[in-house]
Amino acid sequence: MKARTRYQIAFFALGWLIAVGILFQLGFGSVFSSIWAPVSERLTRIAQYFSNAEGNALRNARKTSRSEYLRPQRAMLNSMTALRNPPAMLFGVYDGGFPNTFAGLDQFEERVNYRFPIISF
Repeated sequence: MKARTRYQIAFFALGWLIAVGILFQLGFGSVFSSIWAPVSERLTRIAQYFSNAEGNALRNARKTSRSEYLRPQRAMLNSMTALRNPPAMLFGVYDGGFPNTFAGLDQFEERVNYRFPIISF
């Protein structure tokens, strides 16, 4: 492809990008967002439904919840003095995939053979 043809294509694309930018500045963006907002909300609800189902399936398969791991620590967690000078240290884990998926956490817990009572996301 010749250099002149590449420049023509680049300027054509740039022209369309500028035109779209002007349309968004003139109010087309609000029209687009009003169309996209309900779709985005529905997709978020569907994703949350699947995330909840995945969490419930994991809890049912393990027959326990993470809160059961924290039950012996409740007195410490409710006392400000105990929190300032804890008799035990609780470990937690962070996964950037939360709350959309529990897959990374599940794989990590299996790999280290430990169930983390605290999850941060």
